[in-house]
Amino acid sequence: MTTLFRITVLLLLVGMLLGDILLASVGLVGVCSLAVYTSIQQDKQAACPAESEFLA
Repeated sequence: MTTLFRITVLLLLVGMLLGDILLASVGLVGVCSLAVYTSIQQDKQAACPAESEFLA
């Protein structure tokens, strides 16, 4: 996953430096997609909070 992230960031930077909007857009879409994917994976791994025994 880290390698894929690095490749998309590299595509984004190269596209920006060369002025190639298509290459930069592909890199940006890749970075955003990986950020969303990792966020979803972290939400799946979060444990449900235990119910407290406190009664008001």
